[in-house]
Amino acid sequence: MKVRAALPADASEIAHVHVASFRSAHAGLLPEDFLANLSVDAREDMWRRMLTERAETHFLFVAVDGERIIGFAAGGPPTGDEPGGQPTEASYAGKIYTIYLLPEAQGQGAGRGLLERILAEFGSRGQSPVFLWVLKENVQARGFYEHMGGTQVAEKQEELAGTLTQQVAYAWPKDVISSL
Repeated sequence: MKVRAALPADASEIAHVHVASFRSAHAGLLPEDFLANLSVDAREDMWRRMLTERAETHFLFVAVDGERIIGFAAGGPPTGDEPGGQPTEASYAGKIYTIYLLPEAQGQGAGRGLLERILAEFGSRGQSPVFLWVLKENVQARGFYEHMGGTQVAEKQEELAGTLTQQVAYAWPKDVISSL
């Protein structure tokens, strides 16, 4: 398994991983009809745009096993949802938008490789601290983020797929990022 920068040609495989892993990770947490109606085509278009139109400010990495993409991670500037509310001088410089792995690829080091690579990219750009949001009920992901040095810094409620969800923010400070 290796981690590399994603290419526009990877958009289709990334979209397939996105839909399959999102469904798996959120089964029982989000409405089944919402999960069933996720569109690989829409996700492919979204990821292709990020890889072509936003390449200066956003980045995307893939975990590859042989020639097959088994996971991905995306990051970039915060989207106005920083923990603690409005941006301040101590605001977060970067946001991890997504980290997803195919269910069969979990527990084999791909998640670690992706998270370390994306945090290192933020560090190389001088962007820290970094945060992400995860569903509070996603205990597996939360355990992974804590194991990888993330610290819970905030909680919020947000409507997602017509369901009021509880979300938790994890952050990685400058000293953790610079140690990678």
